[in-house]
Amino acid sequence: MIYLFFQARFQLATLKEDIKQGKYNILFDINRRDERQTALYRLNNMMRYGDSYDVICLPPQEDNTLDMMAVFKQRPDVVSIDDILKEEYEKIWKILKVTYEDSDDENEMDYHAMALVKDSVKYLSWEEAAHLINDNYCVDDKYGRCEEYSLCLMTDKRFKNEKQMSLRWNMRNCSPKILYKEDAQREAKKLLAGPDFMAELERIYDPNNVQDFCGIPVHYRITAENDRVAEKYIDLLVGALYGKNRILSDHITHIKIGSDESNYKNTDEDLVDRVMKGSYGCVVVLELNCMNTEENIRAVEDETREYIMKNVLKYHKDTVFIFLKHSDREGDIDTSDRNGRPVLKIVNLNEGYGTREQAEEIFRELAEDSEFAQYASEEDFEEMMSEKTQFTCSDIYDSFEHWSENVMKNKAYSSYRNLQTEDEVSVYKHIERDNDPYKELQEMVGLEKAKAMIDDILMGQEMRALKKSRGFKTNKGSNHILFTGNPGCAKTTVARLIARILYDRKVISNPHLVECGRSNLVAKYVGNTAIQVRKLFLKASGGVLFIDEAYSLVDGYRGSFGDEAIATIVQEMENMRNSVIVIFAGYKQPMERFLQANEGLRSRIGYHVDFPDYNADELTAIIKLMASQQKYVISGKAIQRCHEIFAQACKNEEFGNGRFARNVLEQAILHQARRILSAHRNDKDSITDKELSQLELEDFDVNVADQYKKQSRLGIGFMG
Repeated sequence: MIYLFFQARFQLATLKEDIKQGKYNILFDINRRDERQTALYRLNNMMRYGDSYDVICLPPQEDNTLDMMAVFKQRPDVVSIDDILKEEYEKIWKILKVTYEDSDDENEMDYHAMALVKDSVKYLSWEEAAHLINDNYCVDDKYGRCEEYSLCLMTDKRFKNEKQMSLRWNMRNCSPKILYKEDAQREAKKLLAGPDFMAELERIYDPNNVQDFCGIPVHYRITAENDRVAEKYIDLLVGALYGKNRILSDHITHIKIGSDESNYKNTDEDLVDRVMKGSYGCVVVLELNCMNTEENIRAVEDETREYIMKNVLKYHKDTVFIFLKHSDREGDIDTSDRNGRPVLKIVNLNEGYGTREQAEEIFRELAEDSEFAQYASEEDFEEMMSEKTQFTCSDIYDSFEHWSENVMKNKAYSSYRNLQTEDEVSVYKHIERDNDPYKELQEMVGLEKAKAMIDDILMGQEMRALKKSRGFKTNKGSNHILFTGNPGCAKTTVARLIARILYDRKVISNPHLVECGRSNLVAKYVGNTAIQVRKLFLKASGGVLFIDEAYSLVDGYRGSFGDEAIATIVQEMENMRNSVIVIFAGYKQPMERFLQANEGLRSRIGYHVDFPDYNADELTAIIKLMASQQKYVISGKAIQRCHEIFAQACKNEEFGNGRFARNVLEQAILHQARRILSAHRNDKDSITDKELSQLELEDFDVNVADQYKKQSRLGIGFMG
């Protein structure tokens, strides 16, 4: 449908002497509101309601004028607005009781005319037309206009269809209309559009084409990772088509089809048909937006082909369809028949690549045009962008969005700098402390391989700095790390210490460690996993990304969401090898399966540290160290008891290591409190400082058989 708003003005056609000075009135001389409403009801029920167009009268906003809306079911050039006024003139005159003061001439129509108000004609969006109809008390819907024009869809934009697929949509207009090829090409270069996009612009602006709308020759498939980039590509394409009259309006209806099981209030079996019917001469964007399961993808793809394509084929000659994807791995709406033959002529438009210099320029322009321009600095690009030499527009926008988020939290609203919500990825930040993190690591019990590894990294950094000062060319090499070991072996604790050590020694530039797991890496919807992984790398830029229980990404079947996450991790490990250190952690055997999931993974990991289980002697040393850090002293007999407890616990494979030692100490402290308070119940002042700090044999009453069964595989490590 095409909606046109216009105004008509009543005026004298002849200068009859006895009425030329009379006051002219329409409708406003009817004093009662219900009479005005009745008059417009009658008028709209008598106005034209035909196959090609319909006319609706609206309440006048000015003296001597009438607001009107024409709804074209075909091309709007089938009839002119002047022709509409001539045809409807007599009905309007009689129903609205147009009069001249002091005149009772029955032939008043002979002395006046109704003319189009200059510059009053304008296109209305679907939504604007709906508001004019739905918000107007005087428009009777006797002929079911709202249903016919699909304007009733404006009341709720979320439905389920008969197949229980969720359907959500929004409507907007592109900006701006692009009249000249040079302007379109300039905008395409700013968006790093690919060669196929540039070639399509050449075809759109080809002077040999018909210069007026006469049907839709091709449709489009756009692939772009970032939502904002996808929207800009759509606007560019629609602006070019509208500029060359390939479409009748720049109105865009964006429909998202998914398998969301949300309890939508409305069920509408003909929804897509009515949405497309209301988009004559316009653009409809179709996008799959599935939940994160393989079953949902297959179900939606199977149901979508029949449900969506039957409507697309019904309207494809008069409506431009754009099939939107956010990655090459994402599910897509099948546009072929059951035999695999294409049923639509599709032009594929993909993102192109730009150089690092181009990416830096675009990033800088985005920053300078943003509300945070005052916080932009020359170092921001180097910090936020990966070490790649080629960038897509989505890469740049992802980095810019992350930069904006960081600036807003850390600079614009600095009081929220350290605030973390429950849904955010854990960021363990470096805090200025008196103790040296390197010394802290060296004082930990055992962990000889971890200590040797950090020495290797630090000495490698020192050697590179020395060679660079002598004029030698140096490569940073791979500092990515793999930690394997059972729970409680201090993997997370060591990772946090490594982040602090590397920052203190200027190996990394950001003092934080980003902790994440599968739930942070695998997105909820198809095609978003790669985007989510890249955002985590950007969040860790300049620091350390710690992926705990990394083996959980191995789903067990090819092409899964976990596979997509692993593939993107491998890609970003290479792209950002000079700005992010990745530490993977998990159990030894499952981590071997993780390494086998992608051929490029193992070769990109420079260090592999296995954390062995602690023995009884080491656990005894650990509990003594833990106790001393909390100002406790364990008696000699109690130490012997601890050794016996640990020797028995170590016989079980899942005894918890350092976490078990911590649990033993915490229970001993509780037992000590019960023992002391029971003995001094009536005289707490008599408790000595030595008693408060001393842990005795009876405090370590631990049933090991019960304890180790309670150990959980979920832990954050141990710090001794």
